[in-house]
Amino acid sequence: MSTSLARTQGGPIRGATGVAGAVPFGSPSRLVALAQAVSENRHALGLARTVLREGVCDACAIGSQGMYDEVGLHLCPDRLRRLSEHTRGHLVPADLLDIERLRGMDRVALEALGRIPYPFLWRRGERGLDRVSWDEALSAVRETWGPSSWRARGGSREELGAIVRAARSVTTDLSLLPSTHAAWRRAMSETLGTTRATARARDVVSSDLVLVWGSNLAVSNPTVAGWLAQAKTRGARVVVVNAVVEPGLERTWGLSPFGHRVADDVICVRPGADAALTNAVLQRLIDWDAVAELDATTTGLPELGSTECGVPARDVDWLATLIARAGSMVSIFGSGISRDEAAVRGLVNLHLARDAVARDGCGIIPLTGAPRDALDLHEALGSARMRATWGPASEAPGGDLHVVFAAKSPGPSRVRVVVDTHLTPWALRGVDELLVVLPASGRHEQAGTFTSALGLRRGSPELIPALAESRPAGDISALLVGQADPLDLDIAVPAIPGRPCADGAYALPRGLAVLSTVDAPVAEGFVVTAKKGIPAGLVHVGHADAARLGLSESTHVHVVTELGRQPCSLRIGELPAGVVQVGRMHARALLGAARWAEVRVEVA
Repeated sequence: MSTSLARTQGGPIRGATGVAGAVPFGSPSRLVALAQAVSENRHALGLARTVLREGVCDACAIGSQGMYDEVGLHLCPDRLRRLSEHTRGHLVPADLLDIERLRGMDRVALEALGRIPYPFLWRRGERGLDRVSWDEALSAVRETWGPSSWRARGGSREELGAIVRAARSVTTDLSLLPSTHAAWRRAMSETLGTTRATARARDVVSSDLVLVWGSNLAVSNPTVAGWLAQAKTRGARVVVVNAVVEPGLERTWGLSPFGHRVADDVICVRPGADAALTNAVLQRLIDWDAVAELDATTTGLPELGSTECGVPARDVDWLATLIARAGSMVSIFGSGISRDEAAVRGLVNLHLARDAVARDGCGIIPLTGAPRDALDLHEALGSARMRATWGPASEAPGGDLHVVFAAKSPGPSRVRVVVDTHLTPWALRGVDELLVVLPASGRHEQAGTFTSALGLRRGSPELIPALAESRPAGDISALLVGQADPLDLDIAVPAIPGRPCADGAYALPRGLAVLSTVDAPVAEGFVVTAKKGIPAGLVHVGHADAARLGLSESTHVHVVTELGRQPCSLRIGELPAGVVQVGRMHARALLGAARWAEVRVEVA
């Protein structure tokens, strides 16, 4: 038998099964967290049960309604942790009479004060925040309006969409953050004609092969990690392609006392190498004649870009063998490749080549930027509409006016407008002249629609009576830009049809999907990248590089690039040789807007 036939013939290669460990739930902390959720909501257990049974999950991108999703029980840890945000009562105005005391409190202590029920206002020289009417609060903003920046983190795409519409009514200088989202959206829309997931939970569970690209699902989306655990019980094989070995994807517990082993294979890639890896695998499939008939559904195979991915040939051959023998395949990708348009296009190429886009057990699921997208808008000169509605902009010295919707302030402010359900440390600190706090309604205090990361539209009912004078964030954004009638902002979304791309129906010219020529630079030398979740003041280094540099755990070092130098403590872990990682807090100082940069690690 030829080598190609030996690699492509036969059924799917099944994954290994087994429990994660002998200790129930991995550690007592999981049971403690569940007990803590019950304790925090003991004053309103009936309301908490209603929110869980009837509400849309506001803690993960899946957005399941009720306690069950397509696969089973849906109680992700973040949902339990955030439950008390909806069940606790409102704060007492008397608790806000000393702003310096409030500024010294942490997030947990401020949230424990309760939800914000009324507008509050603080001016320089005053001791604390005073309760005011909505008219007084908006008048104070109008009197101090100047060059402004807006930042928002939406509780849903619909809510953020309302804020975006309000922002666009006063300026065209608008961008969505993180900018990482634009790359993958462009790649999928230009190749498949959609940015929606082409697979569902049931496809993940029933698939022969699940590829996880650039995502630590156990941390970012434990619900999907639970889907993988169920897929494993049916014999699926799970392959993780990432720059780092994530312990949470080697084993996960979810709601199973002894957990599941998840990742069967882990392929470590250097930054930028994902696209070249997809080229190398696709080249193997072509050489082995393992490519589906493409003429009827796609534009045809393009020229392949570079296949020099830095991954050992045996690993490339193995991944290609798994794909060639799998009858169905689902790919899940996260923020690790969302900025890399070439990598997403290469991933689409693999699925199109195997006719694994939108049939049972097949598809691509992006788990990045949804539903908690962010808005960042800077109005440098003040808009004509603002000047016409509220008069000329204030020329008072100091920082810009910052309008913040449930997000961290972008920096010190002359005037800050905070729209949120609870007080936070970053809302209170660093404001010089005027602080206006406006009460926003929570997810379960308003009826509306919610679109999940999988593109499913769900109705979110009103389950909790709205507090005193709180209003939906979309309505507040309308008031801030001078729109008297919030109904001008229609946040409803059109009905979403079934699975996109089903039956080869691509919303593209001639109805054909597009196979792309993929080429992207691969990081060379000793480089540093950013990784979400690494605390400030810490740098992760691989075992090989630590040995080469003579470094030991917790050594104090300086991480140096052309842009800057950061003192850090050292943590040694599983990383590809020649790659170190820092947290997002140090990324701007060391990387600027780049994805990676040449680095030196010096002993302090």
